[in-house]
Amino acid sequence: IFNHGYDHFGNGVDAQGRAVFEFKNSSLADQIDHLRRTQALARSKLGITIRAFGAPFNATDSLTVDALRAVPELQVWIFGQPGAGKFVLPRVAEAEFPTHYPDAAQFVAQYDPTIAIITLQLHPAGWADARWLEFEKIVRFLKSRNASFTTPSDLYRFRHPDVRTYLDPSY
Repeated sequence: IFNHGYDHFGNGVDAQGRAVFEFKNSSLADQIDHLRRTQALARSKLGITIRAFGAPFNATDSLTVDALRAVPELQVWIFGQPGAGKFVLPRVAEAEFPTHYPDAAQFVAQYDPTIAIITLQLHPAGWADARWLEFEKIVRFLKSRNASFTTPSDLYRFRHPDVRTYLDPSY
């Protein structure tokens, strides 16, 4: 589970004609509010503290860096920018070609075994049986390369074992 924003907004246009997303070309106050509302919702409904963030549409701007600084319990930024004091997981590989369509052949063709950490962005809610089979092929390929699988939050804990704030019993 990661904080993916509060409303997944990505349809607006501002007065300057720029596309507006939940975390791009929106105000700092709105970005902080959406991060905090999502954190509060996870605490109240799920009883957990979310530790990772990934923006809807992967759309962020410089204000997102500032917004994330305001929410210290978010420790991992999936496909993030430097400067927020977060553990950033870069975008170095794809599994869906295009979004919602896993493709094992394309994944294998672009696979780089020298990359230590690969973060895969997946959208399984939109998959039918054939798409699940493609994903299974990707997983089998990675297992044949002795890949390990983990969550962004657990990777953070492994890489930062001295972080005391991670020992939250609600996690």
